[in-house]
Amino acid sequence: MDEKLWLEESLMDYFIDSMNKMHGLCYSIVAHKDKPDFIVEEKRQNKNFGIEVTNLYYDSEDAKELYGRGIITNSKVENIDHYVFILNQLLDKKAHKSKGYDPNLDLILLIGITSMLFDRNDFENSIPDIFIPESKFSIICLVFFNNFNKNWEDLMFLKQGSPLFEEKAFYLK
Repeated sequence: MDEKLWLEESLMDYFIDSMNKMHGLCYSIVAHKDKPDFIVEEKRQNKNFGIEVTNLYYDSEDAKELYGRGIITNSKVENIDHYVFILNQLLDKKAHKSKGYDPNLDLILLIGITSMLFDRNDFENSIPDIFIPESKFSIICLVFFNNFNKNWEDLMFLKQGSPLFEEKAFYLK
């Protein structure tokens, strides 16, 4: 299976499973498409919502290495400030893109973080430097990948404004 598709689908599986456990509801994927990437349904409430999935990369070489299309050089020195800068650019890009989505869907933005050096604590410490632009996304969530265990293990919500998840404030560890 294509690495990008695997990352996207495994991130969605983790997110759906986490939401089901946290809320005692029954979220499931209805469709995998584009604009947004997934349509998810909560079966008990018969409510659909859209999820846009993307990944945060340090740079284009990082993305190529992750997908097995580049040579691992390990020659760069990464820093969290650069990740936050790239995250802010990504949030702005996705905010503009969201304007073209179905206006009847609540939207969620999931951003996969696959860094081997920086985790949730680093991003939490950088919250004052993260800019959340106006968008149609009612929830924006960072999802952290554990490179050692090869799975998604943690959620960090940058924005929580959806009627889908109002009853609890939540963070998973």
